[in-house]
Amino acid sequence: MKNRVFAVFAASLLFAGGCGKADQGSGTGSAPPAQQARGQTGFISAVSEKQTLINDVYYGIDNKTELLTDGGKKLSAEELAVGMKAEAWNDGTVLESFPAKAKAKKIVVFTDNESERLREGIAEIVRHIEAEAGKNVIIHSVQLAGDGKSVTVDATSMITVDITSITPQRANWNYDFTTKQVSKN
Repeated sequence: MKNRVFAVFAASLLFAGGCGKADQGSGTGSAPPAQQARGQTGFISAVSEKQTLINDVYYGIDNKTELLTDGGKKLSAEELAVGMKAEAWNDGTVLESFPAKAKAKKIVVFTDNESERLREGIAEIVRHIEAEAGKNVIIHSVQLAGDGKSVTVDATSMITVDITSITPQRANWNYDFTTKQVSKN
């Protein structure tokens, strides 16, 4: 009987302990505060005054979104461009769609030499894909060649087959900085 009472008591304690309020975080320490979650670092493949596509997430931009360079210079939404390397911070909510959607709290654009060099190649590849296949180019990865003469982008384009069907097509694309040519690998 004592064992049964003890087991019920122990189970009750475990259950009651699991019913507490979740820790929302204080915003101190190394993690960002809950109201500003780090999104992802990637490359911009579409931009408008109200949203920008970084990798596979459309980030909504409004007058509260902080836009700046990695050196701290403030930017306007009009200064964001396809091909820029950027890190996006969101409000913690990401809608599961394809591409996903989130509200941007902050977007930081990288201005180092490699990021600036990659920008040209990525922008040309995105323009080429859009001309061939349409909008919504999702960038998965970017690789600068060891000699720095070309960049390879693994990207998915969203092909509209008919009014009810969109087919994603994934491929590797290459941009040669010397010849300024885009090719599909």
